[in-house]
Amino acid sequence: MKNGKTILKTAYIVLALLICLAPFACMTFARTDENIENKRLKEFPELRTSEGLNVNFMSELGDWFEDHFAFRELLVASDGKLQGLFGVSVAEGVIKGTGGWLYYTSSAPDHQRLNVFSDRAALNAANNLRLTQQYVRSQGADFVLTIAPNKNSLYPEHMPYYYPAGSGESSAQKLAPLLKGYGVNYCDLFELFRSKDETLYLMRDSHWNGRGALMAYNAIADAAGIDHETYENAPVTRAKDEIGDLGKMAYSVFAEPEWNYHYDIGATYGYTTKTKSVEDAMIVTENAGAEGTLLMFRDSFGNTLLPFFAQNSGKAVFVKTTPYLLDLYMGIHSPDTVIAEKVERNIADFAKAPPVFPAPEASSGPVSDKTVGSFTVSVETAGYDTRFSSVSGVIETDMEYDSVFVGAGGRLFEAFTVTADDSDFGFLAYLPQDETDLTDISVWISAGGHGYPLSAAMNTQEDAK
Repeated sequence: MKNGKTILKTAYIVLALLICLAPFACMTFARTDENIENKRLKEFPELRTSEGLNVNFMSELGDWFEDHFAFRELLVASDGKLQGLFGVSVAEGVIKGTGGWLYYTSSAPDHQRLNVFSDRAALNAANNLRLTQQYVRSQGADFVLTIAPNKNSLYPEHMPYYYPAGSGESSAQKLAPLLKGYGVNYCDLFELFRSKDETLYLMRDSHWNGRGALMAYNAIADAAGIDHETYENAPVTRAKDEIGDLGKMAYSVFAEPEWNYHYDIGATYGYTTKTKSVEDAMIVTENAGAEGTLLMFRDSFGNTLLPFFAQNSGKAVFVKTTPYLLDLYMGIHSPDTVIAEKVERNIADFAKAPPVFPAPEASSGPVSDKTVGSFTVSVETAGYDTRFSSVSGVIETDMEYDSVFVGAGGRLFEAFTVTADDSDFGFLAYLPQDETDLTDISVWISAGGHGYPLSAAMNTQEDAK
């Protein structure tokens, strides 16, 4: 009897060891190399780098193994299904809602009103978008901004009880009237989608469905003043074939398809870039049967907008960058229209990381003789576009102000008003390195049409030319 128990224990231990070793031992024929989750798989680390021995090799090897061990997707999917029975999601970035709905965890702070713009941050974002539109128009192009709503901003009823909705205005709601006040051409998709009785987002994806994409395309094109085909009479197929990004993250290979709409627009456009997928950072299309050049800064919500705009444009350039390299791409492609599309959960980028283009030169109005505060300043070569110097700093003042101006080499430039992690009172100006003397920087703020100088509290110029 004792021998029988010993054999059973030994067999149990051996079986457990084999199960534990299987993900490693089977990597020669069952290694995970296909990415079916919404993430980028780690690459095998280098033992030596340009700086010598890679001291992080073992930890990086562990990270690589976590992404590539054998049967990974099956094991992750099984774990997701098991945890789903208890009403929770296995994926850190996914919230399991009611009725089979899934939401992005990163959209929860907006839903709960935990990261709402301060008044100053909202003003910063609106001011930077005003300057962006001003620059685009100065280059002879039209501009339109649109914000893709978070799914739980439109359909909050399926959010779980432990993510209660907050009260008060969201950041997008605080921003909208400021954009109107500044005259920014803003296409309001919140109002559009809320006016429709049908559900226009996917249950297990963070994005709109095919009908929502077509609706957004037509609204944005209308706002941009583009003469466009609406495709409202295009043949449409409804098929249960859409496996959502959140479904892949939560359930991997067990993710179930859902119904979506597919429009046959008779696509005749082609790619001039070596495009692997609509997720590529930069995509260029051409269509000999259409006119006009479009430059669209977008995120993943632009994936389903791309076919419509590409088909309707002689040339279309779709870019995923933050900040927007606006001067660079406008200089290369000379667009007729510039579209900026950004999902609601990332609109803080407009306050924190404004586009890269030369700060507009300004004429000095009435300026007070009395300083009303101080500023710090840092001057360095812009990392995103080395043709520019980045002049940035933080303002200390009790005065409420609208705009910030930077003086350099006897010239005056209007700066972005920016939000950093620790202050909403930053400024940033991109100045052409070969045209501007940056040895003596001054800063003014503007309020009520009058200028007020600030005193330099600290100068941390790094490599000004």
